[in-house]
Formats: sequence, structure tokens, C-alpha cells
Amino acid sequence: MSINRHFPVLIVVAPLLASYLAPMLWRWQRRLVKPIVLSAAALSFSMSLSTALQVLRSGPVSYHVGSWEPPWGIELYVDYLSAYMAVVVTAVGLLILIYATEYAEKLVDEKNRGLFFTLALLLIAGLTGMVVTGDVFNLFVFLEIASLASYALVPIAGKKGSKGRFEASFRYLYMGAIASTFILIGIGLAYMATGTLNMADMARLLPEARQEYPRLIVASLGFFIVGFSIKCALFPLHLWLPDAYAHAPMPVNALSSGLTIKVMAYAMIRLFYSVFGIGFVSGTGLLSALQVIAGTAIIVGSLLAITQNDVIRILAYSSVSQIGYIILGATLVTKDGLAGSLLHILHHSVMKGAMLLAVGAVIYKTGKRDIRDYRGLGKRMPYTMGAFSIAALSMVGIPPLTGFVSKWILLLGTVEAKSYAFTFVILASSLLNAVYYFRLINYIHFKGETAGEVDEAPPAMLIPIIILGLGAIFLGVLAGLPLTIIWKAVASAGL
Repeated sequence: MSINRHFPVLIVVAPLLASYLAPMLWRWQRRLVKPIVLSAAALSFSMSLSTALQVLRSGPVSYHVGSWEPPWGIELYVDYLSAYMAVVVTAVGLLILIYATEYAEKLVDEKNRGLFFTLALLLIAGLTGMVVTGDVFNLFVFLEIASLASYALVPIAGKKGSKGRFEASFRYLYMGAIASTFILIGIGLAYMATGTLNMADMARLLPEARQEYPRLIVASLGFFIVGFSIKCALFPLHLWLPDAYAHAPMPVNALSSGLTIKVMAYAMIRLFYSVFGIGFVSGTGLLSALQVIAGTAIIVGSLLAITQNDVIRILAYSSVSQIGYIILGATLVTKDGLAGSLLHILHHSVMKGAMLLAVGAVIYKTGKRDIRDYRGLGKRMPYTMGAFSIAALSMVGIPPLTGFVSKWILLLGTVEAKSYAFTFVILASSLLNAVYYFRLINYIHFKGETAGEVDEAPPAMLIPIIILGLGAIFLGVLAGLPLTIIWKAVASAGL
């Protein structure tokens, strides 16, 4: 029996098992922690890539946990969309963990390092589980695994005596708890109407249930939308994110912005297209409201970023804006809109990952995060700041970088939907992006020099930054590679 057929579950099991080994090894065999952590992440990525190639060749893969047939048993279901997301999560997660092994040596207390790696692996395991699960209750279970790990990771590297990190963590926790409650209520209402938790079975039964319980189904959808809007920091439910960014270690911010909020957006897209049916969702009027909110998020997030001097807060509010692009594209209900949304998930993970890790390298070397302290860093840290600048230009949408490609497809989606107001929103936001990112680039490369000696970060930190920075170039030039599976995912969504 080929082990390949078990890859859908092993993608999750590998980081989950390593997360339990990390604290024990940290206590008795510390030299083994890093190899175990990175091996688990690399194994999960390789299995995700193998499964994605299998899905491209042969179609979706259904895995029945314990050999129990769905809808009674637990099903893991990897189709084009989930295969794509699994590769994004595990690939970017692996690079961030490589970076974190060195970062943690200096900026995480020795007693907390084993816990740090445990929580980081639990976060990745939870996110991959959300991507590959085939039922809504286990979506919630994996959501909680990822969320609890995130809450604990925010204060783990703060200075002793600093209360702000715990306040930020608690704010994140109670906002997350509210979101989880909304999502669980949504699951309960959907189960009441259909009597099943399996996504495919629920999608099959919902048309009949809508005839008998129309208000119940709309209420369930509304609870899901609010819950996942909080989880993905969609304006105006983003209030937990800037403070969490300000106090969390930079690898955690990269995991949060690069992966966590993207997987939450994915969950919303999955529910819209695969469970409730996008035709029904459009008919409720909730989709139109979500479009307006997403468009507002794009502009407001950019305006808030312009007002900041703290580099981390600039990037935090930028993420609020960028999640608006993803939700907007998904709610346009056009082929280009959904394709642009899914492509932007990958591109933003790469771009923002490069920028956050680069800022982390500066903090690692200098402890500074005010934009005015970045003068001349382009000369002192040329590779780090070069990758940062490439990612920043990509965020603006300069061709042929990755950000240009996804924004261009999103623009085509707004034209296809005849939503010209949102065409203007995306163009205006690109100009606003240019204001605060060119301001950063100006300080880094053209504003003289800061005092003191600064050099590049250690190789374990620098290599992931460079890979992600180069990814902003190659994923723009070779955008056809991820689009191969994205177009199949769009077609399977019925567009």
C-alpha cells in the first residue's frame, strides 16, 4: 500500500507530532529541537506539493480517517483550492521557521524557546488542518488549535516587566473568542437545518433546507461571515491586529499576516463557493454588503498606514488593506475576481513575509522600529533591505512583480463584474500604497545614514528573506505556474 494515499492526513500530523516533541527535547536534548522542527515542516511541505501534483493529474483526493465513510466519518478532502492553499501554508511556514530558529536564539528567553517552537508548529498544523478538512466541525477544531497557539505566541518574546504584550494578547484572545463563538453558532445552525457536518453532504442538503428554514440558513451564513471577518482582520473588525503586531515576535507576525489571516479568508471563500453556494449567498444581499466593507478596508487600511511612523504598525495596517483585496475579489463572483483573490493570497504571503522578516532582522540587529531610524540601512544591510524594497515595490503593484499580476487580474474582475467603483478603489489604493512604501524606501536608501555599525543578519535569517524577496520577482514573471491550479479551482467553483 502506497504511503502517498496517507499524505492528506500526514500533512497535518507531521507538524502536530513535532510540536509535542519540541518541549521534551528542549528539556533533555536541545540540539535535536531545530532539526526536528525543520524536518517536520519540510516533510509537511513536500507532502503538500506531492498531493497538489497528484490533484492536478488525477483530480480531488478524499481521505477517510479511520476508514469510516463520510458523512458519518471524518473526511479530509483535497481539491484544487485546498491543494493550492496547503502548498502556500507549508512553503511559507517552512521559510519562517528556518528564520525563527536563529531569531529565537536572541529574542526569545531560553526557558520559552521550546514552547515557542511548539506553538509555532501547532499554528501551522492548525492552519493546514483547516485547509484540508472536509467537514465544518473539524474546520472549527483546527481553527481553535491555530487560534490558541496564536494568542500564546503574541507575548512570548516581550521584555520582562512589559505589560503591553499581555494586554495585546488578551485583546486578541477575547476578539478571537467572540469570533469563534459566532463561527460555532453558524455551524450549529447549519447542522440544525441539514443534520450533517460534512461539507459536501451539507452542500447537497442545503437547497432543500433553504426551502424549509430560509431564515435559519441566512442566520448561519451571517454568523460565519462576522466570525471569519474578525479572524481575518477585515475592517472594521481589525482592532486586535495592530497591537498584536506591535508586541509579537516578527516570525509570529509573518505567520499571522502571511498565513493565518489568509487561511481565515480561505475558509470564508470555501463556505461561500463549496457549502452555501455562491448563487444563494449573492441572493441574500450579504455579499453586496461584504463588497462595500472590503472596498472600504482597502482605502482605510492604506490611509491608516500613511499616518504611522512605527514600521510594524505600517505593515499591520497594510495587511488590513490587503485582506480587503482578497475578500473583494472573492465577492465579485467573476472568474477573474476569484482568480485574482486566490493569487493575491500567495503573493501577499510572499511579499509581506519578506517585509516582516526583513524588519525582524533590523530589530534583531538594532532593536529599532521607527521609520526615521532606518536611514541608510540600504547600505548597511543591502541584501535584507534589497529584499524589503523589492517586496514593497511589489505591494505597490510595479510590473512585472507579483503584486502587479494579482492586482491586474483583480482589476479585470471588477470590469467583468461591471463594478467600476471598485476598479477606482484598487487604483486609488495602489497610489496610497506608493505613498507609504516609497516613504520607507526613501528613508532606507536616500536619507543619509544612521549612527552605529550595523551588518547583515545571520544566514539562517537572511536566506529566507532573500528567497521571499526573489519570490516577489519570479512569481510575477512566472505567474502562470500558480495560475495553473488556480484556474482549475475557479472552474470547480462553478464560475
